[in-house]
Amino acid sequence: MTLFVGQLNTIAPIVTIFFLISYAATDLACLALEWASAPNFRPTFKLFTWHTCVLGFISCVIMMFLIQALYTSVSVVVLIILLIIIHYRVPTSSWGYISQALIFHQVRKYMLMLDVRKEHVKFWRPQILLMVKNPRSSCQLIEFINSIKKSGLYVLGHVSIGSLSEMESDILKPQYNHWLNLVDEMGVKAFVELTLSKSVREGTEHLLRISGLGGMKPNTLVLGFHDNLPQKDTFKDLGIFKGGHSRTGSSIASIISHDQPIEEDDAFDSGSFFPDVVETDDSGKLATVDYVAIIADAIKLQKNVCLARYFNQLDKTSMAQDKAKVHYIDVWPVNFLTHIVDRRNNSEASTSAFRTTSSSFFDTTCVFLMQMACILNMTPFWKNRTKLRIFLFTETSDDSTAPGDEELEEFLKTVRIKAEIKPVKWGDVATSSDQTATNPQSNYSDTLKKINSLIRSQHSSTAVTFLYLPTPPMSMDQCVDYIDMLTQISDNLGPTLFVHGLSHVISTTL
Repeated sequence: MTLFVGQLNTIAPIVTIFFLISYAATDLACLALEWASAPNFRPTFKLFTWHTCVLGFISCVIMMFLIQALYTSVSVVVLIILLIIIHYRVPTSSWGYISQALIFHQVRKYMLMLDVRKEHVKFWRPQILLMVKNPRSSCQLIEFINSIKKSGLYVLGHVSIGSLSEMESDILKPQYNHWLNLVDEMGVKAFVELTLSKSVREGTEHLLRISGLGGMKPNTLVLGFHDNLPQKDTFKDLGIFKGGHSRTGSSIASIISHDQPIEEDDAFDSGSFFPDVVETDDSGKLATVDYVAIIADAIKLQKNVCLARYFNQLDKTSMAQDKAKVHYIDVWPVNFLTHIVDRRNNSEASTSAFRTTSSSFFDTTCVFLMQMACILNMTPFWKNRTKLRIFLFTETSDDSTAPGDEELEEFLKTVRIKAEIKPVKWGDVATSSDQTATNPQSNYSDTLKKINSLIRSQHSSTAVTFLYLPTPPMSMDQCVDYIDMLTQISDNLGPTLFVHGLSHVISTTL
C-alpha cells in the first residue's frame, strides 16, 4: 500500500486509527465483562479495574478524532454496520454473547429488588401458568392467553409421566429446545417449564409451586377443558413449523422413553417432534377425578383458575378480515349453580355437593371475570374489533331492567371499565329451578340446558364468552357431576373461558 500511495505519512493516520479502534474495542469488551461479573473473566493485569477500562476507551476515542476526524467517523460507521450484520446474519457464535451476560446480571439484581411483601392491588397483573399437553391442538389457546397476560409472567407448563430413577438420563433436557422453538415460531412472550412426575396432578402442583422466581410467580392456572371433543391439528391450520416432516406418535414415544436419541440435526425441526393429533386416541387422558383435583389443589394454593373450552374454534383471521362487523366479549358474572341451589331449602342447600358463594357483582370471582375480559379488550388486536358486554339477570319476566343495573353501572364507572350492560330475563330458567328445588331427587340437567339456551340466545357475534367457574365439590365423588354441569352450560358456545378468582384485582377505595 505504501508503494501505491507513495508517502508513508498518508497511510499513517489510517493505520493508527485502526489500532486505536482495536484498543477501544478491547477496553469496551473488558468493561462489559467486568460489569457482568463473569467468573471466567480473570485479567492478569494487576492494576486492572473498570476505571482503567473507561479511561483507556475514552482516551482512544479522543485520540482518533484528534488524528483525523473524517477517517474516524467513517470507521465508526463501518464498525457499527459490521456489528449489525454479525448480530443478525451470523449463526450462533461459539464465542458467546456478552449481551446475555449483562442481561443476566441486571435481571438478577432487579429480581432481588422485586419484593413480594410490597405488592399492591393497584399494580396487580395476571401471571399465568398454562398447562399444555400437546401444542399441536393448543395453538389458538396459547395465543389467546398471550393476549390476556398484560405484560405479566406467562409460563407454558408440561408434565411428562415417569420417574428419573428409572431412566438413564433426563429426558426433559432434549425436549426443552423444541418447546423454545415453538415459542419463537408462534411469537408469544412466554417461558417454558417442564417437569417429570408420576402423575399430571402431582406435576402440576410442582409447577404451581416452583415456576417463576422471587416476586415473579404465577397467580393464575389455565387448563384446557375436560371433554371428549375431537382434537384439531392447529400446526397445519396456522402454518406452524412449515416444511417439517411428519413423525408418528409411536416414534415420539420411543424418544421419550429414551430408546431413540434425538439427533442434533433435528433440533430445529420441532414441528415433527410433537406427536400428531389422533382424534380417536384416548390413551393417557386425564381422569375426571384427577382433573377436578388439580382445580381444587390450585385453589388451595391460592391461585386463580381458568378452564378454556372450544378455543380451537377461535378464528382471528376472519375477525381481522371482517372489519365492518363488531364482535363481542361476553361476560356472565353469575354463579349459575348458586342460582339453582339457592332455591332449595336451607337444610338441603347445606348438604349440597357444591360449595356456593355470593353471586353479587362485587364478589371476588365476578370482579376477576370483568377484569380479565377488560384486559383482553385492551390488547391491540381485540381493542379495535370487539366490545365488552356484561349480562345482568332480572328474576321476573316482566322486568325491563335488572335490580342491580345502576349499582353495576356505578361500579364500572368507578373502576373505569367501558362495557355495555345487558339485562336478561331469568324467565323459564327460574321456573325450571323452582321445579328442581321442589324435587330433591331431580338432577339439574333440564335447568342447565335452559341456561345454555339462554346464553346462546344472546350469543350473536360473540368472539369469546367469560363464565363463572364455581368452586369444585368438597367430595371427590361428585367430580363427574361437576364437570357434566360445566359441560352442559358451555355446550356449543364457541371459545369459552370459565374463571374462578381468588385475587383481589381491583380496589374502589383508591
